[in-house]
Amino acid sequence: MKAEELLIYLSIKFEGRWEDIYSFIKKKENPPFEEELTSCKNSLKYKYVTLVSEDYPSVLKHSLTSPPFVLYYEGDLSLLNEEKYKHLTVVGSRNACLYSKNKVMSLIEELPEN
Repeated sequence: MKAEELLIYLSIKFEGRWEDIYSFIKKKENPPFEEELTSCKNSLKYKYVTLVSEDYPSVLKHSLTSPPFVLYYEGDLSLLNEEKYKHLTVVGSRNACLYSKNKVMSLIEELPEN
C-alpha cells in the first residue's frame, strides 16, 4: 500500500478534516484493504496531489502549520510554485451559505488582474 493511496482514502473518509486524518495516522490504525484504497483513488473526478508527492506545492508545504494532506485542484498546479505570482487562499465552510459565497465572489472580482 502506498502512502499516497492511504492519504486519498482518509481525505475522502474524513471529508478533508485535517484533525481526523492526522489522528488516524498518529494512532497507526490499520488501514483498509488495498482494494478499497485503489477503488477510492480510481473514483476521483479531480486532479490531486498529496503531501508526500514530489509536485506538492512548496508554498503550501512550508508556509502552513497544517497543510492539506490531499490537495484537489483544477488548472496548472505548477503556478503555485512560481515566485513571480501572488497567491490568494480562500478558506471556508464546505456548506457555505449564499451570502458567504456572494461576498467572496465580490471580493475576488475587486482584485487587480495581476
